[in-house]
Amino acid sequence: MTNRINDIARIAHPHPREGEVTPTEFFDDAAIEAQERREDYAENLQALVDATDDDELLAALSTAADQRQQAERLIRELLAYGRHFTGGTQPGYSWHTLAKAADLSYATARRQVSDDDIAAVREALGLSPAPEQGEAL
Repeated sequence: MTNRINDIARIAHPHPREGEVTPTEFFDDAAIEAQERREDYAENLQALVDATDDDELLAALSTAADQRQQAERLIRELLAYGRHFTGGTQPGYSWHTLAKAADLSYATARRQVSDDDIAAVREALGLSPAPEQGEAL
């Protein structure tokens, strides 16, 4: 494996630092786990590079961008579920609370949920959206 792939793996899965693992007696386990994740990541990146002949760094960036897009889609669909499939009536499912949990502003959370996100949740669950309830501020 190239040094660049190992460098990228160390960036993606750094060794834990003192104080980052609690309780502290699990530090050695966390270090072993990080090493295993680094090795798996490096092997997967090497396989991707071998299969595509892409540059290691560009392949890693592209993969990270794909993961970000998947995470953003999941956040939108979870927001859609919380507001449109529970009617927003469950305790803690107001737009404000959901937005805070998603680390978004209230306006951004409401803006990000599209009809496509609602349709994706409907299809995944086989449910229709619940009737809208008034927004409690």
